Amino acid sequence: MRLSSSQFLRMRALHRGVALVIGSVMLVSSVGVQAASSWNPTVLVNTESFNTIDEGDSTTNIEIRFGGTLNEKLFYDRTNNRFVFSRGLRVGGNITATGSLSIQGTMSGVYLRVDRNADIWGNLAASGTINVDGAATLGSTLDTVGAVTTDSTLQINDDNTGNAQLIFGNDAGDETITFNDGTEEFDVSDDANVTGTLDVTGTVTTNTNLTINADNGDADAVLTFGNDAGAKALTYSNTNTRFEFNDDIRTTGNLSGSTLTVDGTVTIRGVAYTFPSDDGTNGQFLRTDGNGVLTWAASSVGTGSGGVVALSPEYPNAVYFSSGSSYIGQMGYAYDSTNKESYYRWTSTKSGIQDYWTAVRVRIPDNFVSWDNVRPMQFRYRTGNASSAVNKLSVRMLDTAGAVVTLTGAEGLANTSWTTATITGPAGAG
Repeated sequence: MRLSSSQFLRMRALHRGVALVIGSVMLVSSVGVQAASSWNPTVLVNTESFNTIDEGDSTTNIEIRFGGTLNEKLFYDRTNNRFVFSRGLRVGGNITATGSLSIQGTMSGVYLRVDRNADIWGNLAASGTINVDGAATLGSTLDTVGAVTTDSTLQINDDNTGNAQLIFGNDAGDETITFNDGTEEFDVSDDANVTGTLDVTGTVTTNTNLTINADNGDADAVLTFGNDAGAKALTYSNTNTRFEFNDDIRTTGNLSGSTLTVDGTVTIRGVAYTFPSDDGTNGQFLRTDGNGVLTWAASSVGTGSGGVVALSPEYPNAVYFSSGSSYIGQMGYAYDSTNKESYYRWTSTKSGIQDYWTAVRVRIPDNFVSWDNVRPMQFRYRTGNASSAVNKLSVRMLDTAGAVVTLTGAEGLANTSWTTATITGPAGAG
């Protein structure tokens, strides 16, 4: 049916209800009316009686087309069972969706409420608060200047590929929390301040220092180690200014320090020793009762002669000999009445040192058990010069087999005053 614009207006004035039917036919089939630019009706469609748009062949999409040249549409997508706008949609009021709401472009407005699922594959920007009562999954960027709250899960990077990142804007530069897909760990780009408990089920590592009680407060600093038999702790005692362990310590390496304080039992090579609580007196030694209890005891002479074997010049049964035939000197015997000392005197006119020996055999008592641990041998001497390069005395000891016994403090003796040399070496059992 083709109608001129004047005919349409006249029929509309006489029959208001019929005008809608005629108008609908004109939108679909009347090209002439669409091209009539002089036609500017006030009301095009009366919705009082317009209820249904025909389905066509029941297989293609049902659409409302806006303009032949503009060619923008609102249509029902049969394949995906949803309405589709070919252009952006601006809503002056609220949008309430009880089913799925899918937006492939930009969505803006004052208020958005979704009572069921919302899948956002692009950016979501909000200048206010975003409240989510269920799970929130983003395939791209969430940009908000207000708060984001959720009563359930906020999932980032729901396709499980690549890094997942939270970005925090800052006037000094953005800071991020990133889950690194390669290392499978969280990376924080700046400091993290936790005011509550930090509970970690894996390993805690640091590339720099780890500080406990960083505010240097008036309190103990405690490092706690969980154990099925009860938690153990390393505490720096604020009161005592020291480290304290509440259980045993075992080290496989060296343990060193300037001071060691032990308040109780000391175990050495599996034997527990209990030390006395006092220092004892000069000359005492620690004695065990056989059960690890140590007490101070006075030193005493054990089994043996209990005496001293003394030799004075002239040594009984002594033999005198030089180290070589070319050595020349004189051996004499004298007595120092001032110092009450009898002595041998060896002199020589030669410029070099001339060796001369006095050898004596000493029989150890039959009941001898051990040498004196403090001073097993003493030698009394005096030389004409204090330099051992000019004159010196040496003491040698041979055992019954003729082997030399290693001695300490027995060589190069020289002093112009009478001196007693303590010679060590023969210790323990003889």
